[in-house]
Amino acid sequence: MSKSAFYTLIRDREGRIKHDGPYRPNLRTTAGIDWQSAVMGSASQPAAMRYIALTADSAAPAAGDTTLASELTTSGMSRVLATYAHTAGANTFTQSNTFTATGTVTINKEGLFNASSAGTLGFESAEPSPPTLVSGDTLTETITVTF
Repeated sequence: MSKSAFYTLIRDREGRIKHDGPYRPNLRTTAGIDWQSAVMGSASQPAAMRYIALTADSAAPAAGDTTLASELTTSGMSRVLATYAHTAGANTFTQSNTFTATGTVTINKEGLFNASSAGTLGFESAEPSPPTLVSGDTLTETITVTF
């Protein structure tokens, strides 16, 4: 069974750390289970989980979620193609991105999708202490998937 963990690091415009982690396990959605089954066993391969999305919505993640309610599309927090990393022979890979805030925004949840819009929501995580960013702050989101 695969699992994943999200990690959030926020720095202010001078580079000082405002929010550091923690790593937190997250929810693999029902759609994520079906997606993984297709990746591993189907001749018709779905797109890879490579897009990080953020939301200010504070509802708890649920296995049946297929979207991030109120997904952010402004203030520099729009869904992005993440950077993939994997070491040969290791049982993990990461998807990561650094966002730069262009306004004030609070991050309550993050998700990993397989498309730049819509697509399958495979993993979702809530922030235990939702951080607020102001213009110039950076948020580095790293999602580690273990299999």
